Amino acid sequence: MSAAAVFANLSALALSSSLTISQNASQASESLSKMESLLLSLGRQPTTDSNMVETATMIGQILEDSMKAAIRTQLGLQQKSIETASATIRACASHLKYDEAKVLQEQLPALAKDHQQCRQEEGTKANLVTECKQMLSNYEASHATARADCDAVIDYPTEGRELCNNRVGSVADHYHNLYTFWDQYLKWYDGNMTICNALQAKVQTSSSNCSNLSAIHSAQRRKCNSQQAKLDTTSCGFVNSAENGCAAYSRCYDQTLAGFMSLNLTIAEEEHTLQQEWRAVLRIECLLKALMSDHKNAAIDRCIGLVHNLDEISIKYISPPNPLNETSPHNSICKNLTDYVPVTTAYAKRWYDGLPMSAKEETRNLQFCPSRSGGERHQAQAMQGACTGTLVVPTRSQVAFSSFGMAELGPGLDAATSWAPAQARAGEFLTVDLGQEVQVGGAYVQGGSLQHRCLDSWVTTYMIQYSTDGNSYSSLPEALRGSHDCSSKVGTRFDPPLQARFLRFVIESWHGKASMRVGVLACS
Repeated sequence: MSAAAVFANLSALALSSSLTISQNASQASESLSKMESLLLSLGRQPTTDSNMVETATMIGQILEDSMKAAIRTQLGLQQKSIETASATIRACASHLKYDEAKVLQEQLPALAKDHQQCRQEEGTKANLVTECKQMLSNYEASHATARADCDAVIDYPTEGRELCNNRVGSVADHYHNLYTFWDQYLKWYDGNMTICNALQAKVQTSSSNCSNLSAIHSAQRRKCNSQQAKLDTTSCGFVNSAENGCAAYSRCYDQTLAGFMSLNLTIAEEEHTLQQEWRAVLRIECLLKALMSDHKNAAIDRCIGLVHNLDEISIKYISPPNPLNETSPHNSICKNLTDYVPVTTAYAKRWYDGLPMSAKEETRNLQFCPSRSGGERHQAQAMQGACTGTLVVPTRSQVAFSSFGMAELGPGLDAATSWAPAQARAGEFLTVDLGQEVQVGGAYVQGGSLQHRCLDSWVTTYMIQYSTDGNSYSSLPEALRGSHDCSSKVGTRFDPPLQARFLRFVIESWHGKASMRVGVLACS
């Protein structure tokens, strides 16, 4: 190709739009390769007009500057993308709402102290009631014995009647004997009746005192139960706040970390492409200088063999932020939540230990505060102590549905395909037939699956209804917390266990199409 033709092609390339910042990598590489080839051809021409060379060099310099700017812009954008992705991971901490959870957590020791003091006072009052009832029992026994004596005194005049009917001696002696007898009798009668009446008065006074003490004790117990409810509710509120935040943080961290790692792979490929382009730009820069050299061919040969430093075109990669699992306050908020869940023995030991035997805590409605402990879920711990038994994973033949939206479905935990109603709405239900009447210690729910593929669908809250005959159902008073993803098994225990053959899971709120898989804990 003649020098004129090379120059023409170079000019056409300069006028094209292929070297803009918005061009794709293949276009840029093709344009750089074409430009490098044209400059080599121009440089190898035996004779070249100096004006043409100067013009070609000027054109090449313009293209070189444009391409350098484009590469630097792209490099900056990629670097910014990594920094933004890293910041997005760190921003997951905003889900945690530590302050809100900590406010509730910090209230617990004072509430527990008030509850303990109240129960101590309740124990003292319960002991007073016990002592009073024992004293009343003693008075009642003494009065019963004295009453028997009094009844004997009342029957005593029989001897007096015999004296009247059987006179012995003179009339004077007879009347003297009668007078003596009745005088002794009246003294005896008065003495015994005084004792009976005094004991009866003590019984009445003691009974009244015991009634008053019982009323005072009952009022104290109601007060303590109210304080216990406040303690339990506050602790449950802390767990809910912590778990919601911790679970949201874990999901956010997992998702953003996956995005961060994927972005790094994409950027590494882009970095390699930008380095290739930069290497081509540096060769072009060298060739442009060679065209103006007095020893053009030797300078071109040096350009061809030159190894270029690419440090300038390198991404500063950032290590992804570590999860907050081992740091404070995350460590104190999101870990060991079992101690704060009013469904566990750990909670009772932590907050109720040391209560007087005569003032134990009120039986707790344990299902009101189900727990999942986000990220490191402890459903198994939340189910502890409900009963010892078997986890029943129902088969298709053991269940009935209000409706269903898929022909192939499995209602049990870890089934390949989950149940979902024909239309996601409150009131749709799944009923498990356990085959015989048993004690049900708890229930599990799990989110949606389709042929072992996770579905973005689950039931977030549900009601439990139970029946012994399948016709008449009773309901638990409160909705239970359900799933928050497609795979986790979320359990709630029942204390005391439910007596039932049929257990119905009734949808209250949901995500997606309200898919559900279930399990039942049957007590031995």
